[in-house]
Amino acid sequence: MKTPSFYRAQAREVLKDNWGKSALATLAFTICVMIPSFIVVVGANGCESDYSAIWLVLALVAGFGVVPFSFGFCTAFLSYCRNKETKLLKETWNNGIHNYGRFLGAFLLFYLLLFVVYGVLGAASFMIGNSIGNSDSSIILIIYVLIALWVFFLIFKLCYSYRLVPYLLHDNPQLKAFQALKESNQQMKGYKRVLLLLDLSIMQWYLYAFVIALLLVTLGGIVSS
Repeated sequence: MKTPSFYRAQAREVLKDNWGKSALATLAFTICVMIPSFIVVVGANGCESDYSAIWLVLALVAGFGVVPFSFGFCTAFLSYCRNKETKLLKETWNNGIHNYGRFLGAFLLFYLLLFVVYGVLGAASFMIGNSIGNSDSSIILIIYVLIALWVFFLIFKLCYSYRLVPYLLHDNPQLKAFQALKESNQQMKGYKRVLLLLDLSIMQWYLYAFVIALLLVTLGGIVSS
């Protein structure tokens, strides 16, 4: 099994002499994705309470519109790895449009699974807490911590099990959303640990992205106020 360092070296080789192009495409995509959400947040903060439901609907519409293009952006880089002549933003748009329904369906199914897992374990923790009643609070705390750790483990497992969904949908036009989830879960068996180590090895890039996103959100809050 290949190590995270192998995949990092492979990625550097693909992006050799093309860092600027990839970074600009990523920045442009990020801005385009955030604009709808930014408009909704600013509008919701500035509107009267009677219109809050309308802005909530707009936020959902914006989210459903953005998600498939986020999937498309992932698959655009896959196309770029295979053919460096690929135009990333154009490929993102094409992939997002052509696979909109399947991408959105996979996204909704995935979050439905997360909702079910969280709901079941939340209900279990509530019933356990009630059954214990006024017993030692330290026991209740330990139980809640164990349940929280179990929730985290299941969410981690789901996220890594279905990591290949965008790429499977891209490469297999006949594949349905549910089938892509099932196939991804099958192919990721034995590879979740490697992918986790790979993510941890590039954690600094996630932190950079988080800081930039935080700055943009802060800027949005300042503008809306």
